[in-house]
Amino acid sequence: MPPALSKDQVKFLAKYLNLDEAKILTEPSLYTSIDQNIKQKLNLISQGYPISFLTKEIWFFGYPFYIEEGVFIPRCESEFLIESALKEFRPTASNFKALDLCCGCGVLGITIARELGCEIHFADFDDKALAVTKKNIERHQLSRAFTHKENILKGIKLKKKFNLILCNPPYLDYSNYSGSLTYEPIKALCCSEFGSSVTKTIFKYLRNLLIKGGCAFFETASCLVSTLSKQAKLNGFKFEILTIFNKLCFFKVSL
Repeated sequence: MPPALSKDQVKFLAKYLNLDEAKILTEPSLYTSIDQNIKQKLNLISQGYPISFLTKEIWFFGYPFYIEEGVFIPRCESEFLIESALKEFRPTASNFKALDLCCGCGVLGITIARELGCEIHFADFDDKALAVTKKNIERHQLSRAFTHKENILKGIKLKKKFNLILCNPPYLDYSNYSGSLTYEPIKALCCSEFGSSVTKTIFKYLRNLLIKGGCAFFETASCLVSTLSKQAKLNGFKFEILTIFNKLCFFKVSL
């Protein structure tokens, strides 16, 4: 008898066999026809290995994206950043510019560019993340898309100003790096000062990145709200909590 398969294992097997997930569930004999290599991958999934790294694909806001090991995996909760930005902006000017800061594989920036038809810029310190972002730019055929290598903790050197900034920075404390999270790069998930150091540093440079009337949308851990709210206000920004759920906080910063 084939083993009972988890939801992620069924999803992976359906993609590999090019079959509906329902067929995998109703015809367990299909398991016997797969080769040992695929069975090994199913075993990896059972140990918490991300299915996205095996399928090389993730869906975000209804769009498909390329992903590979060594890059942060976007979560569906982050779609709230897109939803919030779309409530705020419907660009009418051809010079509307957006920035995906700490871009990872680029899902936030590419999605907002697809939704708004705007010029989009991506910034990250990691070469692999930028390489994956470029693949996704090509996949989505964006002609007004630009990547920038920026080590935020050493200062943001971008000279452009933006109407909109989307940012999902590292915000976990290093003590939280455990379990299935360890399959993803620690530098994309965790930072010092209990997870607040990257966002605090961004606040120092944010004024130079926003045009008058522009704003930035952030994701962070709910436990950091008080700390980040104080820091934003110290840097002269308005701080607005948009929502808090699943131990996450989404907030808006503006001048």
